[in-house]
Amino acid sequence: MGRAAEYRDTETGMHVIRMSRYVKLLGLADGMSKEETELLLNTALMHDIGKIGIPDRIL
Repeated sequence: MGRAAEYRDTETGMHVIRMSRYVKLLGLADGMSKEETELLLNTALMHDIGKIGIPDRIL
């Protein structure tokens, strides 16, 4: 997802990667297992998926 977002603009791609890592850290801090936080990391990458197909003039 991060790579796909980078095709639109580099900042979006980096935001997706940073945000997913923060989500994983928050999950660990909350006591979630490593397996659960890996799932969070991988699914959090999808939070901006709609942004890829939306024209810049709308964003």
